[in-house]
Amino acid sequence: MSTKNHPLLKIWESYSRFMEHETTVYKLPSIKKIIAEIFSVGAYYFYTLRMHDSTLSNHHPNLVTMHGLRTPPQHLGEIMDLIHPDDMSFVQEAELMTIEKIKEIGFQHMMHLKSSYCFRMRTASGAYEMFHH
Repeated sequence: MSTKNHPLLKIWESYSRFMEHETTVYKLPSIKKIIAEIFSVGAYYFYTLRMHDSTLSNHHPNLVTMHGLRTPPQHLGEIMDLIHPDDMSFVQEAELMTIEKIKEIGFQHMMHLKSSYCFRMRTASGAYEMFHH
């Protein structure tokens, strides 16, 4: 790296107070947070679903806040209860199509695939809003 003065230094030095502040080094956010914020527009949450018993763990704090829940849901049924009743058949069909597509591609590739679709869920205000799943 060159020790040569760069063109911005003259500008910065002309404002003495600009250069006198100490720089704080902030802790880097986790890679999980960086990736989640890159791929989401607005508030988001996630959780881990254990398929064999439909239990949930590793809840993101936004899950409780966005839906106005007192505690994080422990079972997928509690999440399903938040889905607008008119959207439930669509959600079931989307999941069926997802499984059929994964079967077509090969279940051995499942961890390298993702699906997405939208449906309405009840929020903390009691209204239903569109969620991208």
